[in-house]
Amino acid sequence: MINNVKRNIYGFRFLIMIIIFLCSTSCSKLQKVTKPSDVLKKIKYFEENENYESIKQYLYNIKYISNNVELNSIDLLIMGIKTRKESGNFAYSNKGIEYHIKYVDKYSLAGDDEYIKEILIDSRIGEYDKYLSNLVKTDKNKIIIYKIEFTILGFVEINNELKLFFSKDLSDVDISDFSHEIVTKKIKK
Repeated sequence: MINNVKRNIYGFRFLIMIIIFLCSTSCSKLQKVTKPSDVLKKIKYFEENENYESIKQYLYNIKYISNNVELNSIDLLIMGIKTRKESGNFAYSNKGIEYHIKYVDKYSLAGDDEYIKEILIDSRIGEYDKYLSNLVKTDKNKIIIYKIEFTILGFVEINNELKLFFSKDLSDVDISDFSHEIVTKKIKK
């Protein structure tokens, strides 16, 4: 009888340990991503594990038409990551994302009129997405732009969580004195 009690206690402890493990791993997956660097870290992590499907939860999809063909920005971002597109929209490299993870929080600007005009209005992205277009008018601080030399990243806040909606030259790490323009821009505000 004592052996049965000991087995039950060990079994119960084992069950508790499994429950704690499952809770801790599922809770870490439920953490909200609230900083641009967190978005990039998640993308990098899942890319390294070739889990492209999981990357999609950190991307904001924009459907748009180019040359009479409907395109899906999530698919283009994933394709850029998979193929290591070297330059332009949806470009990606491990070195580039590692580099920009270090600076994206410090040099991103929320609600910046000039960047919003360039990224959403002049490029006509805002015409294809009503949510982004509405944010420009009602709550532009939910639009965060990171622009360093050739690299431009656009993030949007949805339900208190950030998602990447625009990526240009994320592969770029050949950056000289990039901080001057941004620091000057931040001081003017």
